[in-house]
Amino acid sequence: MSNNKAIFNKAQENSVFQPVFHAGNVGFVFDVDECLVEVNQHALTSGQSDILKRLYKATQGSVCFLSNNTGKTVSTLAQGIPSITEFGLVERWGGGKVDINLPDGVAPLPLNDIEDFIRGSGGDMVRFMAKEATVCFNYYNEDEKIHARWMLGLVMSSFFLGVDYKVETLLDSVEIVPRGVKKVDAIPRIAQKDTFNGKKIVMFGDSCTDQECMEKTGYGVAVGDYIKDGDYLLGRVPHFSKTWNALSNIVACLEAGQSFRMENMLRPNVTNSQLILKHRVPGAR
Repeated sequence: MSNNKAIFNKAQENSVFQPVFHAGNVGFVFDVDECLVEVNQHALTSGQSDILKRLYKATQGSVCFLSNNTGKTVSTLAQGIPSITEFGLVERWGGGKVDINLPDGVAPLPLNDIEDFIRGSGGDMVRFMAKEATVCFNYYNEDEKIHARWMLGLVMSSFFLGVDYKVETLLDSVEIVPRGVKKVDAIPRIAQKDTFNGKKIVMFGDSCTDQECMEKTGYGVAVGDYIKDGDYLLGRVPHFSKTWNALSNIVACLEAGQSFRMENMLRPNVTNSQLILKHRVPGAR
């Protein structure tokens, strides 16, 4: 029981039903920082990249990244996998095309002018993160957070951005973003894509913005302990390194044409025979 409590929330422990997934009915959306990799360390091993590419193939393309990070780095994690980044504003769905979806009537930020202004104002450029639709400072301690908020407040006033933009403070960054935009707003757009349409979308994530996505899709896997328990939560892994164990298990089932329950994919130290449900998916090869 103690092992179960480390992995599952109370609602799932008491549940008599877990949804059954297979290649024809499931898609996956992944946050990046602290879900797949360490914060701002946007590089995968060849083995990890291979797992995501196999997952993409096994689900007929029903995999994408959904991150507040910049798409310039997220899109390089695993070649060919789509990404939606920067609070759902920047989309890459293949072919090298980049779509920026600002709210109606909101002008794009003058990013080059803002970067020049920050440099000229003595801003600490070590933590500055060049993005495509927002302005971001990463921080690693309280002093850096305070400095970032002050600097971006100066940008807001100097460029008269207060009508359409605001300063947003997240777990590890402070950013200027359009008012009203949320990461979760990208979920309906993902669900309408041909590869995801009609499928159960499982969100892997670690933060409150990911929790909103899980509540929207109805299916989530929490990484770490920040996300609250709820009916949407299929289970929990303790650390992003364990996400890869779960994904390896999932890929093995999908490639074998087997259906599975997510709780079994997340259990530590299980054998291959324990991962698989007793029946094959009808028509699966």
